Amino acid sequence: MASTITTRSATRRFRRLACLLGAGVVAFTCAQAAAVTPLGDQSRISFTGADTDATRDGAGAHVAHNPRAGQHLAVWLRDTPAGRTIAGRLLDANGTAVGSEFAISSGTAAIGVGGVVYNPRSNEYMVLFAKGGGAVESEAFVRRVSAAGAVIGTDDIRISTMGPDGNANFQVENGQIAYNVTRNEYLAAWVADDARGPLVDEEQEVFVQRLAADGTEVGTDDQRISTMGPNGNTISKARWVTVAYGERHDEYLVAWSGDDTGNILAEDEIYAQRLSGDGAEVGTDDKRISQMGGTGNPAFDAARPSVAYNAATDEYLVAWSSDDNRGGMVDDETEIFVQRLSYDGNEVGTDDQRISDMGGSGSATFLADFPNVVVNSRANEYLVTWAANEDAAPRPPAKVEIHGQRLSATGAELDGNDMRISNMPDEGAAVAAGAFPYAAYDANGNQYLVAWSGTSNVAPLVPGKTEGYVRRFGAATPATVAAQQCKVLPPLADPPKGDPSKITLSVDQLIINQRIDQAAIRRANGVQSWLDAGVESRDLCQAALGAEELYAGSAGGYTGVPGTYGPPDPRPVQIPAAQPGDPSKVTLTVDQLLINQRISQAAIRRLNALKARLDGGLTGGDIDDGAVGRAQLKAGTTVLYVPLLTSAPAASVTTIAPPSPGDPGKVTLSINQLLINQRISQAAVKRANELIHRLGEGIGPEEVRNGGLTAADLAPGLALSTTP
Repeated sequence: MASTITTRSATRRFRRLACLLGAGVVAFTCAQAAAVTPLGDQSRISFTGADTDATRDGAGAHVAHNPRAGQHLAVWLRDTPAGRTIAGRLLDANGTAVGSEFAISSGTAAIGVGGVVYNPRSNEYMVLFAKGGGAVESEAFVRRVSAAGAVIGTDDIRISTMGPDGNANFQVENGQIAYNVTRNEYLAAWVADDARGPLVDEEQEVFVQRLAADGTEVGTDDQRISTMGPNGNTISKARWVTVAYGERHDEYLVAWSGDDTGNILAEDEIYAQRLSGDGAEVGTDDKRISQMGGTGNPAFDAARPSVAYNAATDEYLVAWSSDDNRGGMVDDETEIFVQRLSYDGNEVGTDDQRISDMGGSGSATFLADFPNVVVNSRANEYLVTWAANEDAAPRPPAKVEIHGQRLSATGAELDGNDMRISNMPDEGAAVAAGAFPYAAYDANGNQYLVAWSGTSNVAPLVPGKTEGYVRRFGAATPATVAAQQCKVLPPLADPPKGDPSKITLSVDQLIINQRIDQAAIRRANGVQSWLDAGVESRDLCQAALGAEELYAGSAGGYTGVPGTYGPPDPRPVQIPAAQPGDPSKVTLTVDQLLINQRISQAAIRRLNALKARLDGGLTGGDIDDGAVGRAQLKAGTTVLYVPLLTSAPAASVTTIAPPSPGDPGKVTLSINQLLINQRISQAAVKRANELIHRLGEGIGPEEVRNGGLTAADLAPGLALSTTP
């Protein structure tokens, strides 16, 4: 998901579309006056100065999703009376603001957002941005933000050193950041010119920097990974960069647009470089993945790539904007293209697949630009968004809005073509426009949240006033997944009530009642022993457990990988054999009635305690180490991170309520009292049978405490990471 930090190296198509946008995000001299489905209404998220002040903008909105809190962090560039800062705001799953705007960057020299990512281990965000520009050198910075929306640390962390300090000739252009869950690191990538080695002023290349979780630089400093044209050549340049992390192989894919010809007639194409988790270049150097207009034709350029990694297919999808000479397209007719890449960077599927149709083919009037791609790992699909004008009355041809296209994992377009997402009022005004889309995927709600910069000419807003907006998109059709698989047992039949008329006031009846009580006690002992022995894999329902059952501080996601599941085969509850007593010692007395009654009441209390133990949820201390494997997890669940604890949580306990003393004086030696005692005894047996039946069906999320499972309970290799 490539992101603009500055716009210094904008191409001619960018200038044309910027003129159409008229959004106050960029400043160009224009030839004429500037001018599934979405869910709910779009929401405005930034409020920068007075609505009537077009000189104060909130622009370049980006979003990242926090699956633990079910929230997003939106960040953008905010104008203040003293200068520009990076601002942020928490949003709920619907895109509604949670709390107020807050400053993220320090000072007032910010010039653009490069990206925001969520760290599931630390439960916090990392924001990349640039400060400086113009007559001041611009550099890349990061800042941590807590899940609660609090800025962490006392100052911005500078991560780049382009050229000598204080030399404004060397500038960071644009960049992006990715999170590495395996190493608990980040990789920041940016385009800049530098003075080191053979590089000279205006020779733009791609640089990367590994960052520890706290923002500290790791590995090679300002590592250069691209070689666009000969060293020392200022004509061939890298221009726009994007980066994604592929967790299956602990690799990154960095893609950029640039010219590698060294010729003054620049021919920009999309290039990619694989990097290992430690930053080493892997595979083909500067691999070209686009062929816009063929080779050697500078009239057709590819620009502004965006990339996402799909763990389900172990592939990347790269999207970019370009003109082309295929399919009836003409020079300067810009559309959105995509290319699937296998994890090793090889092209897969349709070559340079066009996915947008803004105004048809053969007209340079309609432009699609600023693509952004995000993966839906749960439905195994992608959403690509972009800004474009289209031929759709009553909108004027120059009106730019945000559009989107869902793609299957194989690149097939899904349900609807070039779906419109934004609605900047008024509908008939070209000066009301949307630009710079950026989307995040919410696995909890299986939906997307799309952010963009927008202008409106409807009061109280004035033309040219830019603010940030969001809108939900989806929900996407989820992948077919297995439902929870527990063992199906015949329903329990209610015990026979018996015929009260056959109850006799006799020793035999007392013995019958006593044996029912003892049966309940033995069953309770069997349930207790079953739980205390430790829950095994065979006892756990399949496709049942998810991230919510993992220990607090853990993080899970969805890969969309289908699974084959079957019912569990729980251990049978072993009920101790009856111990025959001496019937001759049973006497038909009130005391014996009281003894029987207390036995039945003790059985009830014990069974109530066992039920409460299950209802309250078992912990990792109740479950055998390594018992939770892939089959026990909900279909597609990936365990991203689980803290490795020094000691397991304590097992749950059976807490038996103390007896409630009754009034022995009210117990009478009567048939009615025998009936009361018998019903208590039968109720105890019924409760015991219900618990045994419940265990026999298998242990599912209803019996596992939220936050109760630890790394020790997971099968080896199930968690992607257990240590920071």
